[in-house]
Amino acid sequence: MMDRYPHLTVRIVPVEAKGNPAQHGGLTMFRFGEALQPVGFLPTVYGPSAYFDRVTDTERIMRAFNKLRELAWSPEETRSHLEKG
Repeated sequence: MMDRYPHLTVRIVPVEAKGNPAQHGGLTMFRFGEALQPVGFLPTVYGPSAYFDRVTDTERIMRAFNKLRELAWSPEETRSHLEKG
């Protein structure tokens, strides 16, 4: 996928990373430019998933996303790890 879609960024958060805010699930932030406010999505394995559109909630989700970005390997480190298999 990384070769086929050059605009796609893939980064791995190692299991041993401390302070992972999404250790038990993912998160998604939908942005719609200036026209609409962002919407956060938190999927769950059991029960209903949740969408959030209040600023306080979407700001928390963005902080979690930024923390994941800090914890993740670089795209180059991720590629190297995936190629080693």
